[in-house]
Amino acid sequence: MSESRTIAEFTKNNAETIRVALVDLDGFLLCDIRTLSANCGDQGERRPTRAGICIRIGLIADLIAALQDVQREAVQ
Repeated sequence: MSESRTIAEFTKNNAETIRVALVDLDGFLLCDIRTLSANCGDQGERRPTRAGICIRIGLIADLIAALQDVQREAVQ
């Protein structure tokens, strides 16, 4: 069984949102970072897309370090 708790959401662009969630998948904790998109006819409700990643909690520090490296490179 899978349970999900949204930790944060932020706007990517006018049509998409990025959601960060903590997922418990049969006792394995995962971090799910997913793009949500507003489909036509959904009256503004955003639905998850296949775009995103789901990683083990133990890899979060590595992901954060990599993102910080990208940020440092981008501002040089």
